[in-house]
Amino acid sequence: MTTWGKITHQFAATHHYPDASGPEEFLKYPHRHVFHVTVWIEQFHNNRDIEYMAFKSWLQRNLLQDQNLGAKSCEMLAENIIARVRAEWCGKDGPGAPTRKIKCEVTEDGENGALVE
Repeated sequence: MTTWGKITHQFAATHHYPDASGPEEFLKYPHRHVFHVTVWIEQFHNNRDIEYMAFKSWLQRNLLQDQNLGAKSCEMLAENIIARVRAEWCGKDGPGAPTRKIKCEVTEDGENGALVE
């Protein structure tokens, strides 16, 4: 059995997709979304070894402060978030922490996006 902590956050930013063509060609140009982020982080016991509120506060302070994300996709953002979470929250809080599992979902406006595990 795996127990997951689930933490959510959202922020507004612009990005663009330089290779867009056809009916989606408008995506080449900077456009705004509210990015919805959900991070699942493995817990090692049933009394949450990572406190949700502490994690969420850290996420809000450290998550992508730039309002212009350039050509970053939801997939790229999720990978970046996982790397940052791993650097901050894995390896320093008990046995197995370096192998703590992390999943991250990033969606545009809560609709379309990616889940990276």
